[in-house]
Amino acid sequence: MKSKFSLLLILILSNQALYSQEESQPDVYLLTCGPGTETYSVYGHSALRIAKPGEANGIAYNWGVFDFSASNFAWKFAKGRLDYMLDTTSYKRFLSEYYREARWVVSQKINLSPGETRRLLDLIAENLKPENIKYRYDFFYDNCSTRIRDLLEKAVGEKLTYPPEEPRKRPQSFRELSGQYELAKPWLKFGIDLLLGSPSDKKASFRDRMFLPIEMMNGLSALSVLRDGKLIPLLQNPQ
Repeated sequence: MKSKFSLLLILILSNQALYSQEESQPDVYLLTCGPGTETYSVYGHSALRIAKPGEANGIAYNWGVFDFSASNFAWKFAKGRLDYMLDTTSYKRFLSEYYREARWVVSQKINLSPGETRRLLDLIAENLKPENIKYRYDFFYDNCSTRIRDLLEKAVGEKLTYPPEEPRKRPQSFRELSGQYELAKPWLKFGIDLLLGSPSDKKASFRDRMFLPIEMMNGLSALSVLRDGKLIPLLQNPQ
């Protein structure tokens, strides 16, 4: 554990060193990963990649790490009683894990100003502190996707523009949205529906839908940032 915290300290210092010169502003990317076959992976995954301009590797920041050996995993997962944590690894290693599982990964550069990137790095550095690195997982409101959405909202601030809700479109419930990913596993859908209960029948707003990684990729792709008096997309084209 001591060596792990030492590595995290190095990463925090590395984040600060990225700004030793203004021209070294790092690039930030949203990583969206396709669904897997395991219970915890059927909904997909989200992470951030931060790298120096032109660098092929960089660091992947992953808020979806938990103890695989936790007892009653599915129950704790659905009821919000499972502890997750922020972890870091190289981008190449991150990709290799998903390639081995035959899962797709989409990368989108996030259009941040130098000041917004600095604020994001500061927020991540705060999150990497030993006292903050763990959090109590909530399937709908606090997970690997919502953590990234919340950080971007804090980093960009009022310059971030959400599209208006579509009044004629019937909003889906949390249960309906998550259920689309459980169709191949009827036993999982039944169990999750039973454990989540009535709160999952609440209608999800445009922002709420981002608890699912693919929904967040689509949602953030629809957001704009005010830059020099003009609105530009928050995310660049996917790769």
